[in-house]
Amino acid sequence: FTGFPEKTIECILQKGNPIHYWNTFAKLISFLDEINRRIADEEKRKSYREKFKSNEIFRNRELEYILILIDRYISFDKPQMLAKLYLAYLDDKIVWEEFTMYAEVIDRFLLFDCRTLTSGATTFHTLRDSSADIILRLVALGLMAEDKSVSITEARRVISGESKSASKMSSDSKRKKYRRTDFGRKLADILR
Repeated sequence: FTGFPEKTIECILQKGNPIHYWNTFAKLISFLDEINRRIADEEKRKSYREKFKSNEIFRNRELEYILILIDRYISFDKPQMLAKLYLAYLDDKIVWEEFTMYAEVIDRFLLFDCRTLTSGATTFHTLRDSSADIILRLVALGLMAEDKSVSITEARRVISGESKSASKMSSDSKRKKYRRTDFGRKLADILR
């Protein structure tokens, strides 16, 4: 899959700063390699090319947006995440507006944020006084939310009137449980 016009590549080459140029070019290659690695079927490759070529004006806006993001990224992991996201867009799993929202989220990710989001866990626990920075960043991005649901065991204790000791109540009030939002679950599925 290639569709980046020669003028786009020339624009990258004309940036002036050789370190910036090589870094941007390497990230672009990382993006394209990830796309090519994930497209094994030649028929799918042709269908992607056709979709990509179908609307020249929109395609150019897509390319500009993608290139600006790739240029902003510091690591080489983010262009690969962006490639997975772009393939989800080409597969009609998400629309362009969702692509841009998720791309902005990826721009704000730290490496451990993505690892936490895409982990196999369904709930995440933190203590208020411990380092919950990863979870809180994911909450701020709308990818996770505090889970206020009560477990069956907790409900039975309340119904039966069992009282907790002061120390147990204190530790429970500091413990927080989080789950992925629908927005976060969709991104996690794409990035896995």
